[in-house]
Amino acid sequence: MENLIGKITASLVEKDQIPITGLIDQLNKNINPPEPVGPEEVYIRAMYIISDQINSYGGRFPSDEHDRLVELLIDSPVLIGHRKDSLPIARNFYAEKVYRKDANWVKVYFYWLKDAELGEDLRRNIDAGIYKECSISFIFNFPECTVCGRDIRECPHRPFVQYDTPAGKQPAAFNYRRIEKVLETSLVYRGSVDNTAVTRALYFFKSCKADESLSTTIQSVNVRKRIWDSGRIDRAGAYLVMPAYESGAIVLRRDGDGITAHGLYGRKLDFSKLDECLAERFWPEGDYILDCRLIGYRGKERQKVCELVKYLEGKNSAVKRLDVKVIDLIALNGHNFRHAAGEIRRAELVRLFCSHESSIIPAEKFNGDDLANAIGRCTTRYGIELHECASDRRYLLTHRKLVPCLIKPAESADGNGAFAYTCMLDGESILLHNTAVAKDELIGGGMTEFEVYSVGYTGDRLELTHPRIFDHCGILGSNDDISLLLPSHAVNPSRVRYTVHEQGDSDLLVTVNCKDESECLIIRNFSEDLLRRRSRFVADRETTAPPESSIVKGGGDVLDCRRCQDGMVLELDGFLNGTFLLRPIILNNSRRWLFYRVESFLIRSTAA
Repeated sequence: MENLIGKITASLVEKDQIPITGLIDQLNKNINPPEPVGPEEVYIRAMYIISDQINSYGGRFPSDEHDRLVELLIDSPVLIGHRKDSLPIARNFYAEKVYRKDANWVKVYFYWLKDAELGEDLRRNIDAGIYKECSISFIFNFPECTVCGRDIRECPHRPFVQYDTPAGKQPAAFNYRRIEKVLETSLVYRGSVDNTAVTRALYFFKSCKADESLSTTIQSVNVRKRIWDSGRIDRAGAYLVMPAYESGAIVLRRDGDGITAHGLYGRKLDFSKLDECLAERFWPEGDYILDCRLIGYRGKERQKVCELVKYLEGKNSAVKRLDVKVIDLIALNGHNFRHAAGEIRRAELVRLFCSHESSIIPAEKFNGDDLANAIGRCTTRYGIELHECASDRRYLLTHRKLVPCLIKPAESADGNGAFAYTCMLDGESILLHNTAVAKDELIGGGMTEFEVYSVGYTGDRLELTHPRIFDHCGILGSNDDISLLLPSHAVNPSRVRYTVHEQGDSDLLVTVNCKDESECLIIRNFSEDLLRRRSRFVADRETTAPPESSIVKGGGDVLDCRRCQDGMVLELDGFLNGTFLLRPIILNNSRRWLFYRVESFLIRSTAA
């Protein structure tokens, strides 16, 4: 089958920046002119040339083709109006993948000589917006139908016509596949792709020098555990406690003379207002990767992330200014700190910002048994973040019952504004039973947060009780693990488990299932504080199960259950955590039992 030729166009946005050394280095490396050029000899501009959105012809470049285009664009000529009867006016020398305006883009940099004939005229016409659109001409071999996956020239589907699919009604389009060559890019009179642009914003940053790619490095950042109850974490340890802000989670990377911002899964952020904010901040010398929080303010009031996203995109927003705060260290001068202990990471971070400690979020060290005091001192209206001093574990405690959910891409939605969602559970992506109708535009592949009454796990799906969209975070969200929002037994229902019910004002009714038998124990005058002090509780054994109307206080897994004469040894995980002994005694001429922990494990409260 013959090759196909496609053309895509783009338009101009304003923002003047002086080319930096990194761009000139790339120019000389990729073009290899007979004589190396310097920054005083050339003009440099950039084009947002293609995105993964459908263009006016019904075609699109899926994001998995962008790496190929980045390679093919280098050393391609820049023409006027695709006219091949004249020589190029400029040349493309570098391209990169970026994220802007809710889409994945390829940004290509081009240059021309200042002293060339009409060189100054070209600069003035571009910078004044006269030459404000551009086009790419390329060869591809396969127009893949987005409905059936066949060649759209041979299948029954037509671009922009709605068709029934397993995900609901969708307009047909075609993907540009098997791209062989970029013939040229041109300055033209009209574009065909929404939100494309030619720009003078030459924020450029070198490629990652590490053995693994930057995106892999960022994706490997330790995932936080979401918690609603501080009792779910080990109080035997020590923690660095920091205020949690309503903010966007971003990763900043500095390499040489540039710094880049990245959002969810390492996708590069390309917003002029963010670039301006970063340019105004102090950044120490060195090569490093930082976990940061991007905060949007109106006056002194922090705004929701959805307002922050609107502000970055130039839309009407409650946000009027930005701030960036550093919260954690990921890598420094070639050393990977992702799995270092929290106290070590913090020490290196403080050392890095020794002259500008105001750039990092303040932290206080607390022992686990003093977390109540820590929460009182460090919390915001949103919550606190905790880093375990002796390990790489990190937690986010929110005052409201918030669940972070990844929005499935738009092509997976049902066509009526309803979107599907997944949550991170013990490192796996689990689909929700729930769907939600968006009041605002949602970004496929971005994050949103639901406020819920509770979270359940049935079969292979999660269930949110009474979910309400709390915030749209998009690419600035963080896909936190939610395993500690569920009772521990819920993650693997096949395990033997126990359930704890409230019994009166102070008693607990514990139903233990082990080895095809059930035990019902009433723990009298139970107190978590007394249990931590190694106190013993009088218990009675019941033969009847708790009534269905009783309130479930928590539960967990039975790791082991052993009979010991007339008593029991229980190894439990969850609400009651550790090794417990049930020992018979005679009290007031009656047969009773003592229930107590024989190892210094922790009690963890669990959401019902």
